[in-house]
Amino acid sequence: LDGIKEVFAKKNVITLTASTGAIFMACLLPILACIASPLKSLRHPNMELTMSSEASVACWTDKYGTPHQTMAIISVFLVFVAITMVSTILRLVWKMPTLLAADDGSFLLRYDFLFFRFRLECRWFVAFIILRSILIAFVPVMPQVAVQLAVLVLVLTLSLLVLAWFKPWRLEELNFIDACGHTSVIV
Repeated sequence: LDGIKEVFAKKNVITLTASTGAIFMACLLPILACIASPLKSLRHPNMELTMSSEASVACWTDKYGTPHQTMAIISVFLVFVAITMVSTILRLVWKMPTLLAADDGSFLLRYDFLFFRFRLECRWFVAFIILRSILIAFVPVMPQVAVQLAVLVLVLTLSLLVLAWFKPWRLEELNFIDACGHTSVIV
């Protein structure tokens, strides 16, 4: 009876880890954009600052209440959550060969959401996608539109070069589709 409980408990943990990880990877860019949004503010003629995404929220003042401070505190907390998730993923990518060799197969079941899309020798590409997403999410925080465009084009061009050089996707067609998507956004 204890052996059956142990098998079901292990299966539930594997399923929970895989589900949570897949949701995190799918929602990474929106999560990062929400974290970054309280950091971008606009200066008005009366020299007060408001959030660029929500003009009714005054920044760094308690004259009109404290919604911005609350959002900033929540953003800082979410930054720590995101850093924890990203560092865990980077550690898993780095240690994948060792963990895979020492495991009974549950590693692949648990962390398949990270590796199933890419060729084995390009397992690092998931870390590259995460870092690219972080850079893209913080582009709107930059002060001038010209700088935002330049940084976005630079990030996507470098990403396109890495994609063209390594062709990390498991299917050749996906490499081509991803390259076309990069090119269309750059242009």
